[in-house]
Amino acid sequence: MDATQIEVDGAGGGLQYSSVAWGDNDNDGDLDVLTSGYTGSTRELRVYKNNGNGTLNSTQIEVDGSGGG
Repeated sequence: MDATQIEVDGAGGGLQYSSVAWGDNDNDGDLDVLTSGYTGSTRELRVYKNNGNGTLNSTQIEVDGSGGG
């Protein structure tokens, strides 16, 4: 893996028509990643928690209303 890239494959594979945002979701000083998009049939939001050691934990979350507005 290239040191300038982060691979964010998670449960269910990749997302289509997606967006990515960086932010410190858990206030630990490490930038986490939020992605949103389609898996082909459903909309998903995914949070990737930065462990602070060059690795990310993938955690899928379900948000009410994300599929309809």
